[in-house]
Amino acid sequence: FRITCELKEDVDPDTLQSAVTVAAREFPHFGSILKKGLFWYYLDQSGMDAEVTPDNKPALDTIYREDRRDLLYRVSYYRNRINLEMFHVLTDGTGAFEFLKAILMEYLGVKYQIEELVTETSRASSGDRQGDAFGKYYKKANQKPDEARVAPKKAYHLRGDKDENLHNHLLEG
Repeated sequence: FRITCELKEDVDPDTLQSAVTVAAREFPHFGSILKKGLFWYYLDQSGMDAEVTPDNKPALDTIYREDRRDLLYRVSYYRNRINLEMFHVLTDGTGAFEFLKAILMEYLGVKYQIEELVTETSRASSGDRQGDAFGKYYKKANQKPDEARVAPKKAYHLRGDKDENLHNHLLEG
């Protein structure tokens, strides 16, 4: 998935690269790569830094490739827009939004020499950001009894003609 932010002026690529590198230290889990195990896939720390690039790929181009050792997110820019594309295995939209906020805070702080930006800070500590909340909070006893479960609805399937090149398309809302 992709989230974006539009600024009032064109993006400075060098400052953005610096901001992404600094912000990524606050979210060490995002430095993971996906590896294939014997029976399942797993995340492994890579020590790699994301490389900020111009937005020159198709929107939502494949991030994970089994034959490559790449990070599971990418940051790109086009004119005044900063894009964060994320492979969903790393986080949900809220986590990605927090990461983008951290990037923007660092970017604006460096670009305008702002010592301390006053913002609503994330409620999650660094340890919480990389911890396993499911393993910590899930208890089988919290499940609803069988009679209280509701049958799931079928997923809605989009209909229509496929792109002749099988490219993804981006809808902005």
